[in-house]
Parts: sequence; structure tokens; C-alpha cells
Amino acid sequence: MTTGPLLDLFYELRRRNLVLGVSEYLAALEALALGFGIGSRAELCWMCQALWSKSPEEHEQVVLAVDQTLPAAITQSELDELSRQADEELRKRAGDSEPTAAPKPDAPVEAPKQEIAEESPGQVELAPVATASADTPLLPRSAEDARRGGGAHFDLIGELPVPRRYIKRAWRYVRRMQRVGPAVELNVEATVTRRYREGVLVAPVLVPRRRNLASVLLLVDEGGSMVPFRPATAALIESARQSGFSRVDVCYFHDVVAARVYRDPGLRTAVPLDVVLRPFAGGGVLIISDAGAARRRCEEDRAEKTRQFLASMRPMAPRIAWLNPVPPSRWPATTAEFIRRSANVPMFPFERGGLDSAMDVLRGRGA
Repeated sequence: MTTGPLLDLFYELRRRNLVLGVSEYLAALEALALGFGIGSRAELCWMCQALWSKSPEEHEQVVLAVDQTLPAAITQSELDELSRQADEELRKRAGDSEPTAAPKPDAPVEAPKQEIAEESPGQVELAPVATASADTPLLPRSAEDARRGGGAHFDLIGELPVPRRYIKRAWRYVRRMQRVGPAVELNVEATVTRRYREGVLVAPVLVPRRRNLASVLLLVDEGGSMVPFRPATAALIESARQSGFSRVDVCYFHDVVAARVYRDPGLRTAVPLDVVLRPFAGGGVLIISDAGAARRRCEEDRAEKTRQFLASMRPMAPRIAWLNPVPPSRWPATTAEFIRRSANVPMFPFERGGLDSAMDVLRGRGA
């Protein structure tokens, strides 16, 4: 089984540094299922430009990628096959597809008939568009599969770099237990001591319950190169909110934390940064960002603004950790490496060891 033309085009555009993720690929699949981009190479190119490119330069990259990955001519049988695949996808999404009967075990499986079209100069075989399903991965299973054209399976869902259960367990280590609130819990030792000293037990000794007074502020980079990491970021935020902290706030920014951050991932509801930090004086701050490592860029202006922000925040919240979802092998010669060294911020990869180290910093026991 070979990869489809749309997936080949998708990979080529990613190699050309277009910011494309799973959501963009699924949108193109849905457009194909609705009949857009099937009539010709020009229509497919127009559809991909409408969905995937955001500037004249990216429009040109789409044209070049189409010329490189798709044949110059498509036979009528190949167009019919694309239409059939799109109709099947549309029926699946509408829930109208009828289950097909499974072949009997003893009956021989008949190979599907292939329609052979007349070849003409410049024609190349075009594989049908691969439809998305829960068990078809987006990325090749191995490097060998990638070299051979992608293999047979593509993961459109993916797996988190750290299991959800491990993330929840890691948050539980961030604790600052104190007895606060009304006295409702029996202190057995103090009650026995009073009974021994006074000879008569008038009333038991009660103490407040132990509560976790730790507070955590999450500053999450949103949009751009952080789009592919949204599932991992969402799992981290959800588990933090369920971990019993006295206070958990989540604010969003894009690339650089400025004087204002946002309450929503759409970056619409702005709030001053000093107002956000005030309740977390002495608490922990976790920054989640690739810091330019995803695109392997080194932006000195971004690094300097981030260094200034971290320096201004430390007097109020000294426990600052940085989780980078991009592997450390991609940090050198990028903004991430510049920030890690110049700002002296503990930056860890989003994996088990890195998550544990970040939690140690938030507890006040790390670097």
C-alpha cells in the first residue's frame, strides 16, 4: 500500500517549512470528500492554497510542491477513483455508510480488479487519496518506512509524549501542606495529653485539616509552531486543574510573554501580566513553549525580550520552570538554546524525566 497524493503533498509542504498539522490535513480530506480539488491538478492546487497557505510566498511553495509530487496528467480512471474515495469519506462522516459483509473464511479472497488506462507521455500512476481513520497514522511508523515512501499506516491521532496517568502523578509531588481553616480534625496525641494532665476530658483537641497551599501559574505559548502540541498541552492543563492545588491559572501568549497575556487560547481576552502574577507571589510558574526550536530558528529579539521578562518575574515568582515539547536535539543554534543560557532558566523536554525535573523546580528543590 502506498501513500496517497494528498499525503505526499502534505509531507512535501512540511519539508518546505509550511506550518501544517493534523487539523490542516483533516480539513483537506474533508474538502476532498465534499468534491473540492478533484477535477484537475489546478483545482487540487487551488484547494491546498486556500486551506494551507497564508502568503504569496506560501502560495508559490504549494504550486512547486504540486508540480513535484503530482503527475502532469491524470487519467479518467484515476479521477473516478478519487471521486469514489471522496464519496466514501463523505458517507463515513455523515454516518450513512452501510456495513459490508465480511468474506467467509473458506471462500477465496478475490483480488480487486484494477482498471488500466492508456498511458501517454508524462503520465505517472496516481494513488487514491488515503482516507482518515482511527487506525491510520499520520507519520510513518519507522524511518525505513519514511525512506520507502511512508509505509502502510499513518497515525492521525498520535500519542502523548508522557501518559496522562504519569502527568497526574507528577503534579501530586508539587505540595505545600499546611493546616488551615476551621478546627475539625481530631488530634489524638494532644487529646490524650490533655486527659492525662487534667484528669477529666472536657472536650477533644481539634485542629484544622491539612491542605495543599501550593499554587501554579501556567503560561502557554499558543498558535504557530505550537499547534501540533495542543493535545499534550491540553493534557498537562487538565491534570493540573485536577491535582488539588489551592490555585491554578492558565494564561496564553504567542512567542513572547509581553505586558499582557490572554485568558483564552484564541488570544482575545487580554489581562495585565502583573495582575496575573500577583496571586502567585512565592508560587510556581510553568512556561510551555517550543521557544523557536520547532522551526530551528534563532531570533535574538525574541530571546532578549524573553530574558527581560524572566528577569522581571523572578523577584515575585522565583520558582520558574520551562517545558519544551521539542526534543533537545533540536535546541542547539535556536532561540530555545539562547534563552536557556542567557536567561539561566531551567528548560526541560516534555518527557518523563523532564516533567519530573520541572516539578522539582516548582517544589523549590530543583535548579
